[in-house]
Amino acid sequence: MSNPRDERWFEREQQMCRARVLADLLVAAEQAEIPPLRWSVSTAAGSCLHGEIDDPFDTNPQATFDAWTRFLGLRVHKQGDRASGTWNNTVIGIYNPRHSSTTKD
Repeated sequence: MSNPRDERWFEREQQMCRARVLADLLVAAEQAEIPPLRWSVSTAAGSCLHGEIDDPFDTNPQATFDAWTRFLGLRVHKQGDRASGTWNNTVIGIYNPRHSSTTKD
């Protein structure tokens, strides 16, 4: 039987690892001149990073979403408002809350 305290420490270790990956990702994105996203680090659902368009401050959210999708090599989901994949062995998902189903890809 596992100790719940050990599991909490494991979660914290995973968050710290993902935070380091996020720091590396942000440096690489800045060097590539990719517009900023709002990011969160999670240990839920497989320990991943979540990025979201910084609405309402992003003046061209679809271009930002497309830039990150290309930069990270993510797969765009059927509805077009989400993309996911891996970068540096870390699961990443991004979301564009202002996506329109009429947006042309």
